[in-house]
Formats: sequence, C-alpha cells, structure tokens
Amino acid sequence: MEGRSRDEQWLLDVVTRCGISAGRASDVALQGAQMLRRLNIKVPVGLFKKGECCRRAVALELASREAGGASLRRDALVTACSASSRQYEAVLRHAENALGLVGPASGARDRRRARRAGGGAADPAVAAREAGARPRAAARGAGNARGFAAREAVLARAARDEDAALRAETDDEEAPEAPAPAAVEEEVLDYAEAAAAVAGRRRDAATARRAAAAGGRRSSRLPKDKARVAFTCTDDDPVLESQARRAQQLSSAGLLVADSAADATVVVVGPRLQVKTSVAIAFARGVPIVTSDWLAHCASHGYEEPSAEFASKDAAFSRRYSVNLLDDGGRESLLRKYAVLVKPGYVLTDKPRYKVAAECAGAVWIAAAPRKPEGRALLIIDAACSFNDAHLHVQPKDFLLAILRNEDPAKRARHRIRSDEKRKQAS
Repeated sequence: MEGRSRDEQWLLDVVTRCGISAGRASDVALQGAQMLRRLNIKVPVGLFKKGECCRRAVALELASREAGGASLRRDALVTACSASSRQYEAVLRHAENALGLVGPASGARDRRRARRAGGGAADPAVAAREAGARPRAAARGAGNARGFAAREAVLARAARDEDAALRAETDDEEAPEAPAPAAVEEEVLDYAEAAAAVAGRRRDAATARRAAAAGGRRSSRLPKDKARVAFTCTDDDPVLESQARRAQQLSSAGLLVADSAADATVVVVGPRLQVKTSVAIAFARGVPIVTSDWLAHCASHGYEEPSAEFASKDAAFSRRYSVNLLDDGGRESLLRKYAVLVKPGYVLTDKPRYKVAAECAGAVWIAAAPRKPEGRALLIIDAACSFNDAHLHVQPKDFLLAILRNEDPAKRARHRIRSDEKRKQAS
C-alpha cells in the first residue's frame, strides 16, 4: 500500500466498494491508474472544470470496459466522486471522444447505421427489434431537440453576460470577468467548439450593435482624424451614467467611442474626479479632460474643439491633491529618467493601465530590475514609500499623483514619508 500513489489508492477503494473481489481489485485499480494517465495526456487537468471530480472515476470505468471481466456499478462510481449523474455522463462522453473509445450505446448506434447502409438487417429478429426501437428513437429525437434548445438558451445567456461586460468597458473601467454559467460547464463539454463559434458570432454582433448606437464602429477601425471619446469618473452625472443617453449624444455630435483613455482624443468625466489610471493617462498624453457639458454642446451645435470653458471644475479634487489639469508643461518627459518596476510579489490591480500611464509620462516599464537601462533610476511600485541612492519605492496612488501633479516621484515619496511620520507622532 505504501508503494501506491494517492490516485491508485483511491481507485482501489472505489473498486472494492463496487464489489470486486480482493484478488481482482488491485489489477482493476492499476488498469484505472494507467487509463487516468492516458486521459491526463489527452485532456489536461482543469479542462473538465466542475467535472474534474469525475476524472478518476471515469478513467476507472473506461479501463474496466476496455479490459473486460470487471463490471463496475455506475451508481457507486457517481457516489464516489460526489457528482451528479449528468455531470458524470458529460465527462464520460468527453473522455470517450478524446481517447477514441466507443461506449456501448455509441457502438450499438454505429452497428445499426452500418446495417442500414448495407440495405437493412438480414436477421428477422434483428429487424423486429429495430422496428420496435423506432418509436423510442423518435422520442429520443424529441428529447435531443429539447436538449439543443436548452443549450441554445445557455449560450444566449452566456452571450448576454459577455455583452454586459463589453458595455462596462466603454466606461473605461476595468470590467470584471463575466462568470461562466454552471450549465455551460456541465452540459456543453461535448460542444465546446460549437459553443465558442456561436458565442463569438453573437459577441461580434453585439459589439456592432453597440458601436452603431454610439455613432459608428469601434474607434480602432475608423480614421484617427475623428474625435474619439473615452469616459471615466462618471458617478453622479445623469447623462454619463445612462448608456442610452450617452450614446444618443455621441451619435448627435458625430463622435466615436474610444477603446480606452490611451486611444482617446477627449476624455469626458463626471462632476467628481478620482485618482485613477485613466485620468493619469489622459493628463500625461495631453488629452483634454472635460465635463459632459462639452458633450451636450457638441450634440446641440456640432463638434467643437474642447476649451477651458468645458474643463473639469472639481475644486475639491484640485484643492485636496494640488492638481491643475490645465497645466501642460513637460508632461510626456516627467518620468524620462525612471525605469518603473512592480515589486515582485506585490499584487498591483489594473497593472496594464499603470504600464500605459508610466510610458505616456516618459518612463520605461521593465519586468525585472536587471533589465533597467543605463542612465535611468529604478522606481518600484510597492505598498510603502521609501527611497535611497539605489532606488525609489512609491505607492500606486502616489505614482499616479506624481503624474497628475507634474511632480518628481522622489519628491512625492518624501512628502508621503513625512506625512506618515507626523501621523505617527500625533498618535
């Protein structure tokens, strides 16, 4: 027992529970372990998703079927892996297809098809059985039709979830990944390619419909000389919070929807600004940051270049962080002397956008400290601020504020350290 793997021991326990004699159980468990290794090569672990709990039991059934001589109870296998019968059947069908094994039901269907292709059954008894099976086949056909309709409904639901996620992306926020419905994982294992194709077609159609409502196709496919608008900090603005009203004004003004702040020529914000990567990217690129008043003006009077009249007027934000969004001096060269690195092990949310913000401000984004170019100081984004002659550590918020304030990150780090020390002394 000590020489067996955990999988072999589990298979042996299940075989014993299925009523196989002790002398035969070890051989059946060993065959199951060999089949499991074959299955792991053809179908990597994780592909069955919620059906992974059935992998060992399915391998055991396939091994006993292939070797013959050992009949395992299906209900005992399903109970052993703590799965539903439907889940087990789905994984079993997928494994049969991957390994090229034909189940009993599939073999019977293939034999009937071969006899029909050869001109019918010569044995009267076989012909009589097939005649009696026709009503049952018709009933199964109706059941298959209902199953197909159910699968279509599942795929439609998945497409709607993807559509909602894509709509959220137009807000220039990081959209959460839409969870896959459990029904997709359990029922469509044998239809993965068809499901992907259907979902892809529906996603493309949904994207085209949303782009049409916003005044045309996605901006990345249109001429770059047209105004492209991105949205962020949309809270408390009735126009920006409504997808329909926003799309109506964009269409009336003949404006396009940008993929992100990095692709936009204008960024529209609500009445309350926040320290966000999208705002820092727009500021570093020199893109006008305006309120929805500019959008309403363009919808009523036609397109007009953004001016200071429509600039964001969040006095509380400007006063709190000493930010002047109209300052356009040296933005793209602010971080030109730095190579930016995320501290290994530190989880930085929205990391791709921080990379864009750093590069727009003139920095070089690197994956490891040894890759730092000569002549550049190392700036490390970390949970705490610190600095020395070798490198500088800044918090993510302070990194964005350094861009928005047009300030050297080292100065920003010193300010943060002094503030923290004063807070500790006061407490």
